[in-house]
Amino acid sequence: MLLDHLSVDALKEIITGDSDLTPYLSGPKLISWFNPYGFDDEYAGGLPEHLSRNAYALMRVKEINEDDGKMKAFLESIVDSRRFANETNLDIGKVVEKVNSIIANDQLKLIEVAGVYRLYNADGSGEAAVTAVFEEIQAKILQEIESAEFLVWVAVAWFTDQTLYDALVAKRKAGIDVKVILNDDEINRSCGLNFQNGFRTKWIPPDGHFNNIMHHKFCVIDLTKVVHGSYNWTNKARFNQESVSITEDRAFTEEFAKAFVTLAAEE
Repeated sequence: MLLDHLSVDALKEIITGDSDLTPYLSGPKLISWFNPYGFDDEYAGGLPEHLSRNAYALMRVKEINEDDGKMKAFLESIVDSRRFANETNLDIGKVVEKVNSIIANDQLKLIEVAGVYRLYNADGSGEAAVTAVFEEIQAKILQEIESAEFLVWVAVAWFTDQTLYDALVAKRKAGIDVKVILNDDEINRSCGLNFQNGFRTKWIPPDGHFNNIMHHKFCVIDLTKVVHGSYNWTNKARFNQESVSITEDRAFTEEFAKAFVTLAAEE
């Protein structure tokens, strides 16, 4: 997720226009704005699930926030000058100021470049680079593994893909710090990949009364980049409808690295 849940909640009235800073959007206009981000809503006498405009906006932004690439594009669309073309009484500068005051808590900032606002790291050091991948995901993960110069840390629920396994083994033999965390279950244990000899592997058994499992799917590269999304590193996943986001941002990536270290330390 690109934004904390408090930031998402604080944005809802800016999105709907109830803040008096942005154009007021009716229910149908809200649907028209959100649908290009992967929804197929219709306005049939009211918003889906009979939600209020603010509740609908909050629900949809939370879903968009699950994909960093989409959320980046959506944040930039809030301050797209074309939305204000016929709103002579509204000041886009004040909107940018308000949005930035909210997303500063997420270490992000909208900055004007050649008349267009783009999302950057809060210190202005570089644009928060986020790439959404929906096709040829295995090939993209391989590319990211091969780019690693120092470390590759993988936490993935299920791992049966020989090609990805071989890429990690090659990196480990090249002196790269390769660590993998997996579910301790029959799928991983019987897949034929020699994890223990290939690289350092931590097995996480089911936990608690309901046999809760480690369900992460992320890969940290050099503490500067993270690959994360729905994609398990399995043969089957190559034929599923899956997605990953690749985020190049050190502060963001370090949060995943901390989660990895916490998992690795569990008894």
